[in-house]
This record gives sequence, C-alpha cells and structure tokens, in this order.
Amino acid sequence: MTTIQEVYRRLHPRSARLHQEAVKTFPSGVTHDIRHLTPFPLYVDHAQGSRTSDVDGNAIVDAGEVVLLVEDDPIVRKFSARVLVRTEAPSRHS
Repeated sequence: MTTIQEVYRRLHPRSARLHQEAVKTFPSGVTHDIRHLTPFPLYVDHAQGSRTSDVDGNAIVDAGEVVLLVEDDPIVRKFSARVLVRTEAPSRHS
C-alpha cells in the first residue's frame, strides 16, 4: 500500500530538491516554524487569489482553512471541482 508521504514525495520532487538546498542555509530548511512540513515544505512558483501553483506544477486551491492538492487526474479534478464550487471562499491573501 502506498503511503501519503510516498505520494507527496512523488508529486513534489523539485520541492524536495529545493528543500535539500535550503537546509544548508536555514535551520530545518525554512525561515519560520509555520512553514515546516513533513517530509518537506512545498515551494510555490506563483499564486493569484486562492489559486497557487508549486514548483512541480501542482495546482493548489486555498478554500479558506482547507488546502486541496489537485493532481492532474480526471477523477480527482472532477471531484475537486464539485467540492470547490460549494466551498471556495475568497483568499485572505488576495
């Protein structure tokens, strides 16, 4: 059985490499404790409103306090779209 951390690592190889470089400079590889995630944090490429893309090309939607990682899979996208229509709120970071 595949673990969630194995899936996370598979979906975020560039974030993993960037984190390996960051730990050479910053304690735990992050500049603030809130950014510390196991096994490593996501590295954001760009964002607009509630939509963010990481350096690995994954779309991330901030639906208030809930963050959904949307893999480019038709079933996941269809389900996520249905959920987000009901739950998406304006981002606090807009």
